[in-house]
Amino acid sequence: MKMALKEFSEKADYLLGNKRIKAYKEQVDELNYKNFLNFLVFCGLSSLPTSLICFSLQGIVDISISGAWGFLALFFFATVLWLIAFFPLKKHHRHILPLFYAIETCILGVGIALGTFLDPNHMAITFVLMLNLLPIFILDYHWRCWSFQILLSIAFTVSAYFSKDRVIFGLDLTNTLLFLFTGIGISFFTQEDRITNLENSLRLKKEAEVDLLTGLLNRGTGVNKLTALVNNHKAGCFAIADLDDFKSINDAFGHMTGDEALIMFSKMLKNFFGKGDNLVIRLGGDEFALWLNGDFTFSEVEKDLSLLIQLTKEIRLKEQADYLITSSVGCSISDGLHFKDFNELYAIADKALYRAKREGKGRYVIEGFAKNN
Repeated sequence: MKMALKEFSEKADYLLGNKRIKAYKEQVDELNYKNFLNFLVFCGLSSLPTSLICFSLQGIVDISISGAWGFLALFFFATVLWLIAFFPLKKHHRHILPLFYAIETCILGVGIALGTFLDPNHMAITFVLMLNLLPIFILDYHWRCWSFQILLSIAFTVSAYFSKDRVIFGLDLTNTLLFLFTGIGISFFTQEDRITNLENSLRLKKEAEVDLLTGLLNRGTGVNKLTALVNNHKAGCFAIADLDDFKSINDAFGHMTGDEALIMFSKMLKNFFGKGDNLVIRLGGDEFALWLNGDFTFSEVEKDLSLLIQLTKEIRLKEQADYLITSSVGCSISDGLHFKDFNELYAIADKALYRAKREGKGRYVIEGFAKNN
């Protein structure tokens, strides 16, 4: 019984989009920000010509003047909000969702007023159309979008009940129910499609950034991140590490065993040094790079590199458990001020690595700028 309830809960959670929205919250906030700007552009581009058409047809066909002024007001409202969103809110994406709901509530509230108390003698068209269109712009939990549409539909129905005669109210109620259920369906499938596209986009981005064998950052992505850190004068420790005599592992035991050694070494680096803002990168072959973010002293770096050397020796291959794996490490320490670019930092660490190899392997060498203890 518990298993059945758990399975039902997981399926319901998936259906309502909760897990995936939570998993990609940062990306969803960014997408909602872009959607918010597009929504305001949509409001502006659709409301201005509509208002002009309504004004020009006055006296020719029976069109409410209040509706024309309402569309014109919406144009200026959307323009001002776009300017606010594009500048002050550009770096505050996490606040955009409640603002998005508030703005849509205001616009739909105006639609309710235009379709009921301000024009009680006609069926409401504007509101029921907006009820279908506007929620599509928001990417959020399904249940929250549906609740938003249902509550606004109830508000419209109550307003229509008290402002219109029974015949027009009956027609409005029928249209509202039809558009409500249609809107919920459109919202569900649209959001599912967008969440799936977001997942696929992130997966492709990750595959482009990650080394397929080890799961670490690949050279291109890693070097770009390191370059940005150095250019932004971030303090840290940069190290290049490789496995000693790696070619002999491939020659003696085969490339599958060599891949196993690379994978285990990568896992160790990621587990012990890949925390926080640190970076662990596979440069290529058996060569790896580390960036330990922070303002380190010489002794602190020595402690970390000693741990790396020791943990490498503890790696055991499945079929060759007695084979001792060692690594050599070259390191340069930056306080964020003494290196003009990443290439200089890399050259010093690379020089230190070759010195470690010449001095007997299975050791580390630190060169470049370092603070005194």
